[in-house]
Amino acid sequence: MILEDFVMLGTTVPEPNSDGRVFVCSAGVSAEYRKLIRIYPLARRHVPTRWGVYRVRLERNPRDHREESFQVAGDRRPGAHERINDQFEVVRKRLPDSERIKLLSRYTVGSIREANAKKLSLAVIQPDAIEVAFEANPASVESPQMVLFDDGLERPAVGARRFAWMPRLNFHDECGWNHLMLRDWGAFELQRKRGEDYFRKNLAAALHLRPSSSLLVGNMNNQRTAWLVISVLNGIREAPTLFDALPDERPHVSDRLRRSVYDRDGWACVKCGSKEKLSVAHKWPHVRGGDMSLANLRTLCMPCNLTEGDHVDGVA
Repeated sequence: MILEDFVMLGTTVPEPNSDGRVFVCSAGVSAEYRKLIRIYPLARRHVPTRWGVYRVRLERNPRDHREESFQVAGDRRPGAHERINDQFEVVRKRLPDSERIKLLSRYTVGSIREANAKKLSLAVIQPDAIEVAFEANPASVESPQMVLFDDGLERPAVGARRFAWMPRLNFHDECGWNHLMLRDWGAFELQRKRGEDYFRKNLAAALHLRPSSSLLVGNMNNQRTAWLVISVLNGIREAPTLFDALPDERPHVSDRLRRSVYDRDGWACVKCGSKEKLSVAHKWPHVRGGDMSLANLRTLCMPCNLTEGDHVDGVA
């Protein structure tokens, strides 16, 4: 399989393999393939840049059954692997800002819970609150996270375990709060180059983290409901218009109630069956006195919700 338009969106911190190779995992999107895509194993040097557009030959990994996952086609043996990134041919050095919203809008989901319900392995989340947190690495090398520098244990020369602090992002999506590891390579490079104190004080600024930031997230092959943040993306949200309701003007649906509505309706629009751009809507409109009960709420996709207006199941 050859992708002619792979857009790089993020790379994770390099990790060592048992045979001595060091792997980088990447994630991006292809309008041609109509999916977010995970590509691995990349080498550490000459990694394709974020928002660059590339032509690349891919193949399936028989041990990874996630639909969005591919290997770079080429010689991946030790030694030759260091040149695997040459398989990425530059089509455009950088995707223009004006094309990013349209490209990624179809891959945005409202919550991690929705991504699990749809059995996705990659997704874009647009939180309504987000903050950086830090976790000291546990003292066991067997941990899936990392160990402290001063624990007396032998440390690997590369990989996430070599660092003293694991960055996490706390964010609130449509169904509640999440606390996920941030695996963005740049975050770990900041810790390596500038030291632990600088890293903890300045990571949010380095990520350009702001209320309008979006998150590219991916799950683990062996734990499909365990998610990581691959990268922070900016400039991919539609700007609010004059006619959008202000946050304090919208009827509040609690996280628990929203989850109950989606679960009851099978995470699909009750009118057209779409599983894209879901929202919770009133059967009897809020402006006409409709309450916030489970019985008065239903799942609609955004297009169906917009056509509903203040109608009551087809009654004006």
